[in-house]
Amino acid sequence: MASLLEDLIKKVRLLEAEEMIRRYFVMNGFDGILTVLGILIGSYISGNLNPKLIINVTLASGVAMFVSGFFGAYIAERAERLKEIKELERALLKDLSNSVYKDAVNAVTIIVGIVDGTSPLVVSLLTILPFFLGLEPLFAFCISIGIAIIQLFIMGAYLGRISKERAFFGGIRMVAIGILSMLLMLLLGSLPP
Repeated sequence: MASLLEDLIKKVRLLEAEEMIRRYFVMNGFDGILTVLGILIGSYISGNLNPKLIINVTLASGVAMFVSGFFGAYIAERAERLKEIKELERALLKDLSNSVYKDAVNAVTIIVGIVDGTSPLVVSLLTILPFFLGLEPLFAFCISIGIAIIQLFIMGAYLGRISKERAFFGGIRMVAIGILSMLLMLLLGSLPP
């Protein structure tokens, strides 16, 4: 297992794909959190904080985001990388079908798809964890909102650290976006049908 992981890390580094993988993870994790916030706020507005409903809708959304993320990223990344290989083959006048580079491309496209698909699913499930614990629905709702905000802060702080800015302010920026989104959801939800 350790040698497989080392091999995958070498392939990611060969293609300099670390940044791209980070982007996919954060972008789709952010989408996952906002999707669950939409489910939670919509349930709250409708007066139906039924745990089973929230869990089922979140699981269905998470699976949909996983499938969409995995295949969307895999297909798009594969197309871009195959284009690169063909251009490289033309420049080198050499077939790269059985090369280390082609092998790395195949591995990285799968890794990107997995990261793209799993990040929204994982953050979605983490966000609704209180509903799995059988807590009182309104209390579970409040804790879930808190978990979403914590996850947004961590993502923002991580991005702030990557961009060599203050991590704290990056976290606050991401939380502000989440709160603004929730306020918009509440505002739209209060409009008459």
